[in-house]
Amino acid sequence: MKHLIGSSGLFLFTTYIALAQSTGSVSGTIKDNSGQPVAGGYAVASPVGPSATHSTYTAMTSAKGEFSFSGMEPGKYSICVQVPAGPHLDPCRWSSAVQVTVAAGQAVTDQAIGVTKGSILQVRIDDPNKLLATSGPGGLLVGVFLPSGLFQPLSLAANDVSGRTYQTAIPFNTSVRLSVTSAHLVLADAKGANLVPVSASSSGSAIVPVLSAAGTANSLVTFTAVGRK
Repeated sequence: MKHLIGSSGLFLFTTYIALAQSTGSVSGTIKDNSGQPVAGGYAVASPVGPSATHSTYTAMTSAKGEFSFSGMEPGKYSICVQVPAGPHLDPCRWSSAVQVTVAAGQAVTDQAIGVTKGSILQVRIDDPNKLLATSGPGGLLVGVFLPSGLFQPLSLAANDVSGRTYQTAIPFNTSVRLSVTSAHLVLADAKGANLVPVSASSSGSAIVPVLSAAGTANSLVTFTAVGRK
């Protein structure tokens, strides 16, 4: 039996072959420092170099920590690992990322990537006077400074009638700089002292060193919204 391929089908098949020959792929497994697979995270391949113009690729890890990128433009990439709300530290932010070189028509397989577990830093903003709801979407910024000096905002983990909780993973036994800033709110620390503004535009702010927990414990830092500017 003969199978006929129409002109449009032949064009698509030829295009697919050409694309496969001009791009590459990367696949592998992500495990933490205890040897357990990192499931439900995001592997992100970002181009490296000032002249890099190719795309960023993202893949979710499987239950076995497996990931795969296909159709990648040739070039060098750093592979980051992001686990939202989890304890795993993204190597692109906290250490050294794994780099891979993708060549046209070639597959990089069995790429092993290790990530380290950290402690969960939680920052609680108590709101007894219901001030957060009227502070506006940009009224509160909570984050930490990475070793590179870049600022990383914390994720909003909870938002309830009594306040908000933000969190991120930071290395164990490591001091990091925590920044809490509001352009509209007056904030107080756990001892009741108002935070000292770091600029004329911020009524309540703080940049304080926080020592992350040891072992498997997590850290909690609490502030209170006590007034409006």
